[in-house]
Amino acid sequence: MKRFINYLKERKFFVVFTLVVLSATFLLQYRTDKIEQERNKTGIKYKNITPGLTDKDSVIKELGEPASKVSKDNESALWSYNTKSANRKNEVVYEKDTVVFVKEIITLEDKINYNTLTQNHGEPEYKLNGPGSYNGFYLYAYVSKGIAFIANPVSGTVIEIWYFPPTTLDTFLNTWAVGYTEGELPPKQ
Repeated sequence: MKRFINYLKERKFFVVFTLVVLSATFLLQYRTDKIEQERNKTGIKYKNITPGLTDKDSVIKELGEPASKVSKDNESALWSYNTKSANRKNEVVYEKDTVVFVKEIITLEDKINYNTLTQNHGEPEYKLNGPGSYNGFYLYAYVSKGIAFIANPVSGTVIEIWYFPPTTLDTFLNTWAVGYTEGELPPKQ
């Protein structure tokens, strides 16, 4: 035992240096894990709006007053905002006073396409069939990241991007993507 203690005393610098490196590595990994956990809990932002965190006052500061407000009940509301599209509006959905969903309308002027989104977010976790699927438009969902978009991969056209807190596929289908399904399309009649 004395030999071991003498060995450590002779190599104090090495021992201290090793402890510092191990401590720094542990703390850096801990911090990185915490940041990743927070990002996974909150998902991807639309402008400075984070579904699951942002409140109504912050949305007004970011987007201004909505073109219309519809209260669904005492706890939920849908606010609509004008877009570059003459017929379609961006939507912000609230539960209590917190944003839970944002639908962004995409126009050709936005210069956002299928390839841009898959380069930024990777391959979609799910390709879902819905109302426009017979025309080549599918809902591509990254439920673990809190983002989805409706696009035609052949033309590259994107018509909507959805932002929401990260969730499971079942919750996503039952909450935001009602009417969408996994799997192949049945033959068109």
